[in-house]
Amino acid sequence: MSLQTINVLLIEDSPSAAEMIKWSLLGIEDVAKFQLHWVSTLADGLERLDTGQIDVVLSDLSLPDADGLTSFMTINAKCPRLPVVVLTGLDDATVAVEAVKAGAQDYLVKGDITGKVLARAICYAIERKKADEAIKELTHQLQDANTRLARLASVDPLTELLNRRGFESALTAEASRSTRGGASASAILLDCDDFKQVNESFGHAVGDMVLKEIGRCLRSSVRPSDHAARIGGDEFLVLLPDTRPAEATAIAQRIRMAIAATTLTLPTGNVAITASLGVAALPADLSSIEEILVLTRSAIKQSKKLGKNRVSSDAEVGAQADGDESREDRVADMLASGKYLKAYLQPIVDLSDCRPVGCEMLSRSTIPSLENPDDFFRASIEHKVLTAVDLSCLKTCLRAASGLVDCPRVQVNLFPSTILDTPVELLLDLFQTAGSARTYCIEISEQQFIGDPGNLRERAIALKEAGILIAIDDVGFGRSSLESLIVLEPDVIKIAPKYVIGIASAAYRQPLLARLVRLGNSLGAELVAEGIETEAELEIVRSLGIPYGQGFLWGRPFPAGTSIQHQQEALPT
Repeated sequence: MSLQTINVLLIEDSPSAAEMIKWSLLGIEDVAKFQLHWVSTLADGLERLDTGQIDVVLSDLSLPDADGLTSFMTINAKCPRLPVVVLTGLDDATVAVEAVKAGAQDYLVKGDITGKVLARAICYAIERKKADEAIKELTHQLQDANTRLARLASVDPLTELLNRRGFESALTAEASRSTRGGASASAILLDCDDFKQVNESFGHAVGDMVLKEIGRCLRSSVRPSDHAARIGGDEFLVLLPDTRPAEATAIAQRIRMAIAATTLTLPTGNVAITASLGVAALPADLSSIEEILVLTRSAIKQSKKLGKNRVSSDAEVGAQADGDESREDRVADMLASGKYLKAYLQPIVDLSDCRPVGCEMLSRSTIPSLENPDDFFRASIEHKVLTAVDLSCLKTCLRAASGLVDCPRVQVNLFPSTILDTPVELLLDLFQTAGSARTYCIEISEQQFIGDPGNLRERAIALKEAGILIAIDDVGFGRSSLESLIVLEPDVIKIAPKYVIGIASAAYRQPLLARLVRLGNSLGAELVAEGIETEAELEIVRSLGIPYGQGFLWGRPFPAGTSIQHQQEALPT
């Protein structure tokens, strides 16, 4: 079997040392066949490398035209894929170690070189360099794959615009930037006209072609700083940073005309494409896509009402309101605006002495017939503005909380869907704006979980890492309590009022409540009993070891402008 030929470039200014290395290699031809190419200067070595056909370099660290690390660094810069073994004397071994750290495959002390040591160093250097290059290539491929995956996660594959997740990331970045710089922003909502009819008449393949054309028109019409996304079906959203409404309307008109000028030619006939667009100015404290949709959908409805293939703005809709606007439209706008909300609070007390340790902030509607919280939120769901309304409630409560001087902890309510719809960074911005002088806790009602509570886990962890406590409210009300408690690991467990109200006259409930207490204690969560209305209920709850409570015994929710301490002065202790 023929041996492999290894071409070795030796850069060594000492003829005797070069001769010794030559004879050492000749004596080990049973390992490999070594072809030695000797030069005495770095310049000659670099020139020889230009001719190619070199497998490994042996380079002295003390050359007449390059001393120390300079020789190795120069060779490595010229041929980074070529393995290099440095040669050193006893007095410069430290420099040789530095060369290995910088990328040399090995170093040999000249006085200790034998044929077998030299052959092993050369062969190992070649194999290690191959392995290093293979690892680099795999790393590069992995980075490319991760980049592609990240793009797939944030880009709609059909239109090549951002998807909902990608738009959320852009919204988070722009909201942070506008908060720092105080810049204004606008948004455009686009809805394809008669898209359902296109799908039914020509098929979904043609419908996809229509969506692709709209995506192309958007990319060609918006500015590099804008963010265009397909957020579902035939709806598209464009975020326009640093843009006033008049300029946004001009951009929307440009998009509309580009789409209207597009026609798909099919064997069965031409398909004209048009779109209706709505423009809205965005508030500085914007937190979610749902809020943008609420602001722009009234304008879209106006465009559709006026005959489609039009651009309308929220300002125009406001000016024409009350004329032909339906009551449902008015209610939806009133719900989402946040203008018809008031903040109330109810104390959370230490049951050992009935002194307040914090409060739960609550939102109440002033819209006629929707003053009841259940009716208010039910209407929000019916009008598909729940997330926007819930965020308005949160902002109302946090604004009121910023004025409290005697409340070390404030607990606020959020729907699970709102937490999922809103980037964590933007939620945290709202709490930071309210001030950091107290602890905040988000209450998530067990009644409101839809599907797997684990969907909330990642966001709950992020909120807790930022110092926001998580409470599960109404524990024991529904059937998924145990799962939500295990998965979300709440800081606070609020026991549903149904376990407390009337417990003094229903002895069978006491063991049930005691089991909930043991469960909460086993999870290391703080327990709060809700619904305490009588002294008898208070005594039973105390006897079970529940440390905190809340209920009508200490008063009904009252306007946030009232001092908690003042409200408590004449109440039971």
